[in-house]
Amino acid sequence: MILVVLSGGIGSQLFQYAAGYSLAKEKKCRLLLDYSFFFTKMSYNLFKLDQVIHISDEIFIKNIWLSRLIRIWFGILSYSTFFKIKYERIDIKNPFEFEIFPDASNYFINGYPNNIEYVYKNLDEILGKFKTKKNNEN
Repeated sequence: MILVVLSGGIGSQLFQYAAGYSLAKEKKCRLLLDYSFFFTKMSYNLFKLDQVIHISDEIFIKNIWLSRLIRIWFGILSYSTFFKIKYERIDIKNPFEFEIFPDASNYFINGYPNNIEYVYKNLDEILGKFKTKKNNEN
């Protein structure tokens, strides 16, 4: 599983989703989107990702405690299988720098992966998910 924390504005959310989507497609696994950040009083109205892109197969997590429980489960699973099922926590520090993720079965991605290298393999598919409004007047 790939667990991606969504935060920031719509541009950041799009890059976070696209990076998670591309990694989940590469690893052939599920994508979980943690948007618990948007359930605070200050940032409640900032979640806009579902308004601009078709999101259908992904699982949304809006409770921070559930997100933490899933991450703990990843760690326990990794230890109990003697690291045959690997879990990697990725904290992206520089949003524009591309870093190759270590090989693992499960990932937790936190930060801003704003480099096109994270998504270039699936760029056409991701762009095809954008919702567009047709204007019949023009």
